[in-house]
Amino acid sequence: RFPYPDFNLEWDRPRLLVSGHLELMCELLWAGKKTPRGLRVLDAGCGTGGPLVAMALKYPEADIIAVDFSEKSLETAQLLAKRYNARNIRFFNLSIEKLSQLNLTFDLVISSGVLHHLPQPAAGLKAISNILDPQGVVSVMLYGKYGRTGIYMLQEALKTIFNRDTDALSSENIRFAHRLANHVPSHHPMARRTQGREMQVGKEAGIVDLLLHANDIPFDVPSVYQLCEDAGMRFYRWLFPLLYRLDNFFSDSILLNRVKQAL
Repeated sequence: RFPYPDFNLEWDRPRLLVSGHLELMCELLWAGKKTPRGLRVLDAGCGTGGPLVAMALKYPEADIIAVDFSEKSLETAQLLAKRYNARNIRFFNLSIEKLSQLNLTFDLVISSGVLHHLPQPAAGLKAISNILDPQGVVSVMLYGKYGRTGIYMLQEALKTIFNRDTDALSSENIRFAHRLANHVPSHHPMARRTQGREMQVGKEAGIVDLLLHANDIPFDVPSVYQLCEDAGMRFYRWLFPLLYRLDNFFSDSILLNRVKQAL
C-alpha cells in the first residue's frame, strides 16, 4: 500500500547513496583487485529504485540485479530505469528470504534500510550470505537505536493511541501521526527529524515508514556484531570507521583508557 521511498517520477531524480559507490567499495573491500567493470551486484530490497538507478547509470558495465517483494515498488523502479535508460538492471519480484531462487552468486550485495524491517533480520542476512561469492561482501544500512530515539518514542505513543483501530494505517491516522510529530516541543528528540524527507506533506509512505511501520527493529553496536554471528558471517568494518573510534570522543586519557579497557 505504501511503496517506499515515496518516489515522484515528475520531480524526484535518482540519487546515488554512499553505499552504492562501487569504486569506493572496490577499494575498501578488495584493495582495487576488483573493479565495477563486470562486478555482479545485488540490490536486496531496492524499493522504488532511486539509488539503484543512479548506481546503474554511473556504472553501466556492472551487472546489477534488483529484488523487492513489493510489486508496486518494483513497478516504480522499472519505470525509473526506463526513463533514464538504465539498461544493466534485471528486476525480480522476490523476498530476501528466497534469494536462492535466483540461482546466482554476487560479488557485492547492497541492502539499505531493509533487514531491520524483517521479522528475523538474521534470517535475511543468512539468505544473503548463501548467494555471496566466497570473496563477496554485503553492505548493510541498519536503523540506529539511539539516533532514532525520538522516532521510537513517537512510535510507542502512536501504538497506544491507535490501539483499538482496525486500520492503524488509515489516511486519517497517517495525517494525525504527521500532525503529532510536527507538534512535539523543540527539546523533544523527534524535533530535529520533522524537517526530513519523510515528513513532506502528501508523502504518506514516508510517515508510515518513519512512525507507523509494522516491523522496525533498531540496532546498536553489540547487536550488529550479534546479527553477523547469528547469520554465520564475519563483520569486516564500518563504512565510516572514524565515527566508532573512541579516541575521537575523549581528550582525557584516564577516561579514554578506562573506557577502552571496558569495551
